[in-house]
Amino acid sequence: MKVFGEDGDTLLVDLKKSPRDKMATDMPVSLRDHLVFLELARFYSPISWTPKTLPCGRKPLPYCSPLYPELLVDFNAVVCHINSPSDFYIQVVNKMETLILMSKLQDFYSQGGHGLEINSPYLDQACVALFEDKVWYRAQIIGLPGSRTVEVRFVDFGNHMTLSVNNVRKIKDEFFALPAMAIQCSLVDVKPLRSADTWCEESIKKFSEMTGEKLVTAMATGVATRKNILLVKLFETSETSDKTNISEVLVKEKLARFRKGMRLETCELPATGKEVWDPPIEENGEIPEPDPTTMGFLAQGEQENLPINPDLELPDSLKDIRVKVTHVKSPGSFFVQLLQTDGQLKRIHLKLKEEFSKSDPVLMDWKENMHCAMLINGVWERGSIITTFPGNIAEVKRCDFGNHVLLPFNNLRPLHQDLMGSLALECCLGDIRPAGGSSTWTATACDFISFYLTGAMAIMTVKENTSVRPVPVVLYCSNNAGQDVSVADYLVGEGLALKERNLAKTKFETGVQLEDIPTVEDCSYGEESAPMPLYCPPAAAHRTFPKRERSQPYSPPDLPHCGRMQVLVTHVGDDGVIHAMTSHAEQIFETLKTDLQQHIKSLPRQRPYSWALGHGCAVMGSDMLWYRAEVLEVMGGNVKVRYVDQGLIENIPMCHIIPTVLYKEVPRLCIPCQLHGVIPVGTVWQTDAVALLKELLQCRSVDMQIMELPSEPLGKVTVQIHFDGMTLSRIMEHHRHASRDPSVSVPEEALMTSSNKELENWDLNIMGLTDERPLPGLFTYPPFPDTGEHFPVRIKHIRTPNEIVLCPAVESASVADSEGLDAALKRVNEEVHSLPLLTDFSSEAPCLAKYSDGKYYRAKLLKIENFNPVKVLVRHVDYGSDDSLTTDCLREIPVELLQYPCQGIEVKVAGIRPPEVDDEEQRLSYKPEWSLKSIIEMMDLLHGKQLTASVLSTEPEITAHLYDEDEMLVLLPLVDKGLADLM
Repeated sequence: MKVFGEDGDTLLVDLKKSPRDKMATDMPVSLRDHLVFLELARFYSPISWTPKTLPCGRKPLPYCSPLYPELLVDFNAVVCHINSPSDFYIQVVNKMETLILMSKLQDFYSQGGHGLEINSPYLDQACVALFEDKVWYRAQIIGLPGSRTVEVRFVDFGNHMTLSVNNVRKIKDEFFALPAMAIQCSLVDVKPLRSADTWCEESIKKFSEMTGEKLVTAMATGVATRKNILLVKLFETSETSDKTNISEVLVKEKLARFRKGMRLETCELPATGKEVWDPPIEENGEIPEPDPTTMGFLAQGEQENLPINPDLELPDSLKDIRVKVTHVKSPGSFFVQLLQTDGQLKRIHLKLKEEFSKSDPVLMDWKENMHCAMLINGVWERGSIITTFPGNIAEVKRCDFGNHVLLPFNNLRPLHQDLMGSLALECCLGDIRPAGGSSTWTATACDFISFYLTGAMAIMTVKENTSVRPVPVVLYCSNNAGQDVSVADYLVGEGLALKERNLAKTKFETGVQLEDIPTVEDCSYGEESAPMPLYCPPAAAHRTFPKRERSQPYSPPDLPHCGRMQVLVTHVGDDGVIHAMTSHAEQIFETLKTDLQQHIKSLPRQRPYSWALGHGCAVMGSDMLWYRAEVLEVMGGNVKVRYVDQGLIENIPMCHIIPTVLYKEVPRLCIPCQLHGVIPVGTVWQTDAVALLKELLQCRSVDMQIMELPSEPLGKVTVQIHFDGMTLSRIMEHHRHASRDPSVSVPEEALMTSSNKELENWDLNIMGLTDERPLPGLFTYPPFPDTGEHFPVRIKHIRTPNEIVLCPAVESASVADSEGLDAALKRVNEEVHSLPLLTDFSSEAPCLAKYSDGKYYRAKLLKIENFNPVKVLVRHVDYGSDDSLTTDCLREIPVELLQYPCQGIEVKVAGIRPPEVDDEEQRLSYKPEWSLKSIIEMMDLLHGKQLTASVLSTEPEITAHLYDEDEMLVLLPLVDKGLADLM
């Protein structure tokens, strides 16, 4: 309570939030002012508070003042808000932190900012406000007009706006990190034409047309001390002409006048960096030849006399090279242009334009790695063919920029030998590696660096000039303070990258039991060792420093002898590795878990610790119990660990980890295992295969047979897991997640029979169980033309390049006195709910199956695919596609629909077979011998063509050749591209 005075026997007070109360609640800082804001009361005494001091005695937390640029130095800026030529706001461009701040601000407040609503605003309060474009910006409250509205000033742009209090939120402390971006400015050398203070509308309109939300060149000449207004000169920038002084334009058009002492000729921008000095005279009196890198400063006639160098040549000094980032793939691959090659690039583009602007398209067989001139966005550039696609489309690399584009052949021309080359340098950020334990950069890191670096100006230092691409570099960008910040360090600070460790000397704190250092109790911080790195460069074998061997923090598990046993599967990793625990290990684990909880009563006080790969530790799991673990990776404030007794991998906050090795004498209790006799599709277990393994195994006791022990102590044990006589390997083959390893001889699995002979004599009574209704027949197929006869066909479905479903495109004799198939199906669908549900689930049984469009079509049963819930695999006989449906989507087929022959006939395409050598990684899960690319290529070959077929044989399956309009085998291009082999 704050006392303001007395009114008779009554104290005049205000109830306020205590200055010591740091809790984030909705309690207003002043009850008196809150009532006034809600228009439930009004001030009647001059003792009301001023905006300089809050009622609670605390000043509002302000934004940092904007950073003013250096005086008399040119800089690029954007005019973001204009009141008049004497009152406008600018933002300095090329500030990476500004873009990152805005991105984080949107990510946080676009979710609603719950809990940060402002119920009692006060003057000068920093906040975040929602603008008309539905984007959140930093702001400051400058007025309280009433009706639950506030007037705010956007500190990064300078404009004012009146908003509802519902569109304003409290600002988090982290968004105070950067100063206000908007700098209030005034033109230094002009003033209004007719009045000392007021600008006419014509002057403001002209000034806005020239500068509003445009990139300009500015030069600060001073600061007005009264209001801290920056006095500047503004210049229009143009690629085709010199810079234009905006003050001059206003004066020439009689919209402004110069201040006293200023003249027209004195308002030009100082020509910094554009003077052409006489070249130095050498001792022999000769003038050195001009450097091609300075051609941008030579006259047009002098540039034309210099030879064109089509390839990039790095300067002698590899430090502090000014570059422009043209294309970004990831921190490990991006392209830059040296600014000193701008003149060369313009001359190359001009020469290409003169040569090809009036040329006609040429017929040419474009192939990979061919150089070309290409027309893109109206500009002729140099390119290199990456690949071609059907429809005369080519994927082309822009040699001088690095990115790939798709262009029609009509936009390509052959390029002369003397113009082949590239002025774009492929680089990578040195001394960093991807975070998260992966060898590839995450999509977040790639999107982050691509968003902020593409098109940016930077300073680059080449670490090593080699012919290998990408070249390792150090890249710097300017921050708000005008300092050059390393992009690699910024990625590390954002948790998107990790510093590459020095293999020769790495400091870490104790907690890992090493053979050559003392125990945990005797160790001191700062002990040096060489922990195992995640990545060892090729030159690691030639290191000259002493190599120190390090033992594992926990000993390997005790491996049982070969044979069968019951084990508990504790975890199945994302890589398909099965972690199992024997019955004896289960008992030890329960005892160990109890002892760990008694040993660690609470979280210890945190101390600085340098984690490294392989360190042993104790971690608190999600069940709030302690377990033994080892470190796999450090990612920002989290540590990626593996539970050594269960095999589970998790990201744990550092506050839940203790750097100590407990019960070192107890070996690891889980055994890593791999399946015997199978090879995963694509050589690695796919996501759906891992999901099936987890569903079958995780946290279950299974019958395991050890087939082979590993050669390494921590290697994977080769096992076979049995389920009631069927092996897990066979199950994975059945679901087409793996194929049998040809190098391993696997005996055929015998059918399991009961050992109790008494159970074989059954007295079964089937009376009343038989169905007296006649069984429906089977589907019939249309007659095929004779062998060797060519006939037109329509493709219904494609399973693999050599297995298709087609239908002869010839009219067959219709069924006498009956309607067509389409009409019959339409009639049946109108009354489909009156048909009984299917009860006969025998193989090849005909039925009506519901499709995704809600209609029923003719189908036959293939097999029961799942039992909980029951799902049946069916094949639509008129189309060839398969579908997995529940029983409520299957109905008995009327007999009259069986009289129509099937419209889809399964045919084996002759002449091709799967390739013996195929480097494509993406495979067909149901036919892993074929690649995904082969099926896509076949679709392109068959699409939109009039095809004919010729039957070769009908037994044991229909085999035929497919021909196009020119009577050529339509699938031969698959062989040419290495996607299939000839039979």
